[in-house]
Formats: sequence, C-alpha cells, structure tokens
Amino acid sequence: MINQIDNCSIFIAEISEVVIDVEHSIRGTNTNVAYELGYAKGKVPFDYTQTARNPYHNFESLRTDTNANIKENLREKGFEFD
Repeated sequence: MINQIDNCSIFIAEISEVVIDVEHSIRGTNTNVAYELGYAKGKVPFDYTQTARNPYHNFESLRTDTNANIKENLREKGFEFD
C-alpha cells in the first residue's frame, strides 16, 4: 500500500470505527488505515481545506456520494468530465 500511496495523485481513506474486540464491545479506528493516512499526509500534496468527512449508511452510498463529492471539488478547480 505504501508504494501505491507514493504513486497516487489522490488519496481516500475510510476511517469509520470498527469493532476491535467483539467480546468486550470495544470499538476503535483501523490502525493500518490511520498509519496510511498519516503517511499519505506526509507524501501526497495535501490540502487541509479539501479534507472532507462524508457520513454514509452502506457501501453503495459511500461509493456514489464520494464520487459525486470528488467530481464537484475537481470541477470547482477547473477540471472537466464527460
């Protein structure tokens, strides 16, 4: 994953809470994703004004909402899509 981060132009991380310990109902963030996000912030040109939090209810809404938000942000910066 680190090599992919080094070669990417956009980085998206899903950082919702996960169940870490089912028996004790302990929830937390995925430490691998947290590490990758921190690494990306240090490597990929990062614009904190473009950092977004998009709540979702299922995988399909995550996909459609994220795609729409990315395209909207890029259009505002002058990019065009078919």
